Amino acid sequence: MNNKVNNKANNKDNNNYKNISVEEFAKLDLNNFTLLDLRERDEVIVSEFENAINMPFSEGFEKLDTLSKDKPIIVFCRVGDWSQEIAEILADRGYDVSSLDGGYNAYKKFLAEKGEIILDAKDLKCPGPIVKVADYLKDKPIGERILVEATEDAFESDIKVWCQRTGNTLNSITKLPLIIFKFQIIGVSGKQIHVTVTDVGAI
Repeated sequence: MNNKVNNKANNKDNNNYKNISVEEFAKLDLNNFTLLDLRERDEVIVSEFENAINMPFSEGFEKLDTLSKDKPIIVFCRVGDWSQEIAEILADRGYDVSSLDGGYNAYKKFLAEKGEIILDAKDLKCPGPIVKVADYLKDKPIGERILVEATEDAFESDIKVWCQRTGNTLNSITKLPLIIFKFQIIGVSGKQIHVTVTDVGAI
């Protein structure tokens, strides 16, 4: 799995931070990065990116120095403008930092446009949804992406446990409107799979 951002600087005025495309971002193992989300708190409530640190741009920059330098940082905002400003500040302070081109909106659009196979697990009770996901994915090629629709309340916790037990990595969870959870799963064979769960019963 790719753990490095392209080191070619593609920035105005040759800034020390890097720009990363949504295509590159989607291939990364995000466990190897610190994600910094600059969106406003109400935006994050509606559309959360799991494991990202939320420091709203409007609240100032005082907390930036609390960020660890143990991992490279990827900064993103809604459309990619604020993230460039913060990335430049962090780079000046000695951080290894990248800005996500187009921000969260571009990444969400990229995932939608790539197309996903819909796996219908609605009305299945535990362990039905997990069994269906496991059966479908077992012989699929690298890069396979599926959209899982489920009404089982326990599916969110089940998929986490399943990933741990099978050696897969639950890379990120993005909470979208209408109680939609987007799971990015990286398989032990190198597969990267996006599983979206629509929990209709929780609406």
